[in-house]
Amino acid sequence: LSVTDFVGAPTGAAILLSVGYNTVFKDVPWKSVCKSIIVRVLIMLVLRIAIGYIFRGIGLGNTYDNALNVMFILPPPYVLPTFTREEKDVMYTSSSLSVMTVCTIVAFAVLAVVTI
Repeated sequence: LSVTDFVGAPTGAAILLSVGYNTVFKDVPWKSVCKSIIVRVLIMLVLRIAIGYIFRGIGLGNTYDNALNVMFILPPPYVLPTFTREEKDVMYTSSSLSVMTVCTIVAFAVLAVVTI
């Protein structure tokens, strides 16, 4: 437990630094960011439905359905802007992650209300 506390403590700060460092909301390419988020959400929805059918087919219950919902709501990995080389791509990736993180928070709130 102490090891996970040691590793987990700076993780939040590293995520915030990685995502928010290059994000300037007046420079966000909203059209392309929203388009990529919609495509990602649709892909995750199709995968969620397909894997949900597989899980129900092998007899797994509602607990696994809820776990799938949480797994497919999560945003992409926050380390992605670190691997981009072009400044334009770093801005686009950081903006997409920031907006997707906000969408994820909203989706978790909706999921919490629906599953209660």
